[in-house]
Amino acid sequence: SLGATVFRICDTDAASCGNVGFVELVGGSLVRFYLWWLILYYVWIFVALGSYIERHSYQTLWDRILVMKPVGPMLQNMLKAWPKLVVQLVYLMVHLVFSTATMCVAVVLWHSQIAHFTFVCAIGLSTVKNAAEFYFEVFQSKYEEAASGNKVPVSKKVLAASGALGELAQPLGK
Repeated sequence: SLGATVFRICDTDAASCGNVGFVELVGGSLVRFYLWWLILYYVWIFVALGSYIERHSYQTLWDRILVMKPVGPMLQNMLKAWPKLVVQLVYLMVHLVFSTATMCVAVVLWHSQIAHFTFVCAIGLSTVKNAAEFYFEVFQSKYEEAASGNKVPVSKKVLAASGALGELAQPLGK
């Protein structure tokens, strides 16, 4: 089938995987998938459904990016000078740059088992760290609340992760 021959990276043996070059990995991903996805996304979300999304106040990543630093203020300033569809195209070009940079990192991971293992370990450790910080903050606020008898607010960061924590009717652990 066409898909099997176009996207084949390795032949029948594992040794052939090491012979795949940078251009084939990054260029193939861009040309065969990512650029088409960007075009379809732009046409469907921004052109075809743009006014519908705005009328119904649906929130997309575009809306979130507009309020995030450092890119958001830059895009907002561009909106004052250029049509919205042009600025949205610039926004997708920023996506293209960062996605391509990520694909370049993926090539390093593809060719180095040590780099790949280190990356997976870093993801695992950051997950454990984030979970631990989350639970320490929740338990700390509940402990302080129980010790003082006054309601101790949970931080905005924790509420953003789980808004229901701010609405707990009973202390944790009961």
